[in-house]
Amino acid sequence: MQRTTTTRALKSALVGLTLLASTPTFAAEWLYTFRPGDTIWDLCLKYTNQRGCWMTLPKLNGVKNDRYIKPGFVLTFPADWLKNLPKPVSVTYVDGDAFQQPLNSSERQPIHKGDLLGLGSTLTTGDNGNLNLKFADGSSLQMEPNSELSLDTLSSVDGYGIVDSRLRLNQGAVKTRVIKRTPASRFRITTPSAVAAVRGTEYRVSSIDGPTPLMRGEVFEGLVDVNTDKNTQSVPAGFGITAKKGQALTQPKPLLPAPIFISDATPKLLPIKVEWQALTDASHYQLELLHDNQLDELIERRQISDTQRTFDELAVGCYKLRLRGIDSESLQGLASEQALCVAAPLGIPDLNADHLEYSDRFNAQLSWAAVEDAASYRVQVATDLDFTNIISDSEQDNRSIALEGETVLYVRVLAVGSEGQTTVYSTPLQWQPKPNPWIAAGLYALFAILAF
Repeated sequence: MQRTTTTRALKSALVGLTLLASTPTFAAEWLYTFRPGDTIWDLCLKYTNQRGCWMTLPKLNGVKNDRYIKPGFVLTFPADWLKNLPKPVSVTYVDGDAFQQPLNSSERQPIHKGDLLGLGSTLTTGDNGNLNLKFADGSSLQMEPNSELSLDTLSSVDGYGIVDSRLRLNQGAVKTRVIKRTPASRFRITTPSAVAAVRGTEYRVSSIDGPTPLMRGEVFEGLVDVNTDKNTQSVPAGFGITAKKGQALTQPKPLLPAPIFISDATPKLLPIKVEWQALTDASHYQLELLHDNQLDELIERRQISDTQRTFDELAVGCYKLRLRGIDSESLQGLASEQALCVAAPLGIPDLNADHLEYSDRFNAQLSWAAVEDAASYRVQVATDLDFTNIISDSEQDNRSIALEGETVLYVRVLAVGSEGQTTVYSTPLQWQPKPNPWIAAGLYALFAILAF
């Protein structure tokens, strides 16, 4: 087995993508970093059930004399030799259908938040499945729907903590953030057409099967070095590339810029319309709705051809929106993020004629009951029931309004919450001056005489 030397490991902190000539196959492996006092004999007894391990392991690792292994040397153990498979990958979020198939098992098991996933496990997500994983070094990975990922290689320092991970993405897409740490983590994702190796960066890889398998890669942070047997391309942050097996790489392509939201992030009542400016070269957009935390817990992901999305059903509270443009080659662009806050609904003010108090025929005071959580009220007065001729429109803290005049007026009120949310207007109340009492008394007398 060819080993990566220390010199080669220190050459660069670049991300490397290597296009393979054929679909690779890997057996699950556990990597152990040799430390002072270790011996092959002791390690075989402690970690494996393999007969003759002490003789076979040095040959497997290209070691001619196991007495001269220096601390820091990385030993590779086949996973099926181990007494207990390491489970250093934890599930931080699950939504929809997600399953794992442990090494040497033919049964799929549902994945739950908090599960620990073992070396050699194969993970799958369904049509609506989303899965977030966290590795022992703090690195994280998000699996998108219809993806299959195998945990091929995991390693340890002093018996714990991942520093080297090799994952196999058979189909679908994953987004990875690798933490910069000491010793440096080495994170590699293999697809049927390429290998992506990462140190301290954020990027996305998707694997597309077909007559000519291809891999798309978008780099959001860091630098990528893409190699094939035909040529090499360096891909900086903000660029993407498509790698097709057996074909020369083209120049990296700039990713679409982050879209600009038009709608603001102030709390609103449902339904809430979210709008953004169109990007010139975007064929469509991807809008993600996430919980408002640092865990990237996805609630909804949609690809939209329009530049707006209306949310009709969400619980009261704040969420996070993440928006990207997608170009004609299906490369995802840089992201914009904005809060989406659903305000608590308010009761609609109730206007009642019983709450009218006249001071004279042409003047009255209209009041209404307080609306819970309302900070103010908007009051409109019009001369017509349709409110096409509004003569007064004001926002006020108090719960009453003075009415005066000699003609019929109409009043309506809406409530405004402390976070800016508003209700619809109340049912309009009709107000009119009181009739002249002398005229009323004369009419009463006339009716009495006629009745007599």
